[in-house]
Amino acid sequence: MKITFNMDGKDYVFDGDKLTVAEVRLLKTHLGLAPKDAEQWAELIVSGDSIDAVLLMMLFAKRRAGERVELADFDDLDAADLLTEFRAAMERALADLRKAKAAASKGNGKPKAKPRVRAEESR
Repeated sequence: MKITFNMDGKDYVFDGDKLTVAEVRLLKTHLGLAPKDAEQWAELIVSGDSIDAVLLMMLFAKRRAGERVELADFDDLDAADLLTEFRAAMERALADLRKAKAAASKGNGKPKAKPRVRAEESR
């Protein structure tokens, strides 16, 4: 799941489908979640039950953009504004994720692209 957010006039993209070992360890430490729990993590952000869920996503995105940041660097942000902004973004991202899962589980039996077939003459 990819989420784009703007902070201090700069856009950041977070791809939750690709987590580093360090990110997985932080998720486990701060939220008790494993990599397979990405949807639960997103739901924590949407519900507003965990400011740490939002902050970890921001931390990961900023670090991936090459910035050196720690969780404590976000301590002075307004929590209500932050949660309101991310709740809307996450609701859209979750809706997209659920649609993709539903489409994948239905499967219409048709391939999405033509297979590439290469035949060679045997000698």
